[in-house]
Amino acid sequence: MRRFRRPAVRRLHLARIILVAAGALLVIAAGLLRFVIVPAAAQLPADVDTTLIMTGRLTTLDPEALDRGDLQHAIIRDAPSRLDWHVRSAGVHGDAELLADTQILTSPPSPREIARVELTYAVNRKTLYGTRAITGPGITNPVGLTESFPIPTEQRDYLGWVDDAERTTRLPFRGEEEHAGLLTYRFIADIRALPITDRRVLDQFPTSLPKAVLPVAASLLGASPQLQAQLRAALPKLPDNVALTYTYTEYTDFWVEPTTGVVVDLNRHEMRSVVLPLPGSPQLAVYDNRYAPTAASVADQRDEAADGRDEIMLLGSTVPLMLAISGGLLVAVAAWLVLRARRRRSGSGPDTGSPNNGLPPQRVPPEEGHPSGGRTAAERA
Repeated sequence: MRRFRRPAVRRLHLARIILVAAGALLVIAAGLLRFVIVPAAAQLPADVDTTLIMTGRLTTLDPEALDRGDLQHAIIRDAPSRLDWHVRSAGVHGDAELLADTQILTSPPSPREIARVELTYAVNRKTLYGTRAITGPGITNPVGLTESFPIPTEQRDYLGWVDDAERTTRLPFRGEEEHAGLLTYRFIADIRALPITDRRVLDQFPTSLPKAVLPVAASLLGASPQLQAQLRAALPKLPDNVALTYTYTEYTDFWVEPTTGVVVDLNRHEMRSVVLPLPGSPQLAVYDNRYAPTAASVADQRDEAADGRDEIMLLGSTVPLMLAISGGLLVAVAAWLVLRARRRRSGSGPDTGSPNNGLPPQRVPPEEGHPSGGRTAAERA
């Protein structure tokens, strides 16, 4: 007789299929979220708008005094400095983003601007290196890093971009450090006396001076008596108007939150120096600024880095792990149901087709001396 699967068995089989399919989908979703979606979304936001307030000590030329020809007051020496550094997004084009960078230098308590530098960088939103995907007048296409570090940041050296010299410099990795309450990677920049080529920087300083003024200017800039004597001795051989060149020197410590690439804190010493027209090219600093972010700015950067790190960790690790575990449990339940059904079938024995009425089977007494099919020979006689 042909046997048909009962409805309950069919429903159990369908449930197992659904469990396996749902579990597989959850595992696939976990993999896509962890290895595809989150890495693709971990990039520079399209709404970047950050302001850092940096304070320190400053020695520099006073542009207003220079314009007046007042050399006696042309030096701002060892004064308080404040650098307002504002970075905002100026447009997104696919994987590239324009970052408008404005730096305003003052010497408190005076609000008067000593210097203002405005730049627009085109950077890759993930690597944070410069890109040529966006070009045009007024756009800087740096080769190295400018505002931040890659997302995520690795334990290796990177290339940084030096605006003053319009070239790259190495940013060596110096290890892990607990800084501002976060685990950070420390990098440094060590730039030594690179010729300044950026016209926006050069425009802040005199491009030439009458040779008669050079000894006075050198004295104001702190030249030693020996150097001043060498300069006076060289005056007869110099042209009436001496062209000036400048160099850039910098040492910076960066503390970077590695998951987001956010620079949590930095400590910078910048120098711009004039090169004297003497043998050996001695240099005198015309700009010397040691500065670091205020405590409030460091706290803002720390919070931004922590929030970004937590979001990336949640979507890139915690949620995929939960999805994978849930998917694995569903597949395990389905496998358990299959094994349970097989054990039931193997333990039930062959199906005889006899009804089960709960009574013990009846034994038919044997027919003693009665062969099958009739009476004995004695009974027939």
